[in-house]
Amino acid sequence: MVKNKKMSKTSIAVIVLALLLVFSLVMGMTGAWFTSKAGSATDTSLDFGRVVLNVTGGSFGQVSHTNNGDAAYLDGVEVMPGDSINYSLTVAKAATSEDFYYRIFVTVTGVAGASYTADETVYDTTAEGWNGTHAGSITLAGNVYGNTYQGANISLAYEVRAIQKANITAADAAKYLASTESGYVLEWETLTGLAAA
Repeated sequence: MVKNKKMSKTSIAVIVLALLLVFSLVMGMTGAWFTSKAGSATDTSLDFGRVVLNVTGGSFGQVSHTNNGDAAYLDGVEVMPGDSINYSLTVAKAATSEDFYYRIFVTVTGVAGASYTADETVYDTTAEGWNGTHAGSITLAGNVYGNTYQGANISLAYEVRAIQKANITAADAAKYLASTESGYVLEWETLTGLAAA
């Protein structure tokens, strides 16, 4: 009889442990612990903005020639020392574009001092009174372009570089727009016009 009592205590202990094991498995599988979860049905979707400029060149490459004291704009004439090569550009911000800073570069090829920066100003498309119209000229000084340039050919090209205005200061924009590293400048447009044949 003593043996049966001992067995029954052992049996009871085994049964209790088995029940605890089954109970813990059931609790783990059903997630009966208090939990909570919150979120939206869809993720938030954001689009990157764009910097898009449109540039048109009007009277690009016209030659200003003084003859008998009268200055005249002439197309398709041969350039002479002392003449000015004129240009007019209009920069517009596309409707789909974010605001941006920009700068204009003009390059003359075929003559000494091939690169000419027409304007070092950094323009802001949100500035009061901004209209995007720019005009300038390059004068071919007579004391520089002498006999060695007779019959030579030159060409004039412009490049307008733009960079986003958001999160960039005007000083940083000036630095980035002057750089030749392509990673800085987000959008540019180049047009080449023949200044003299």
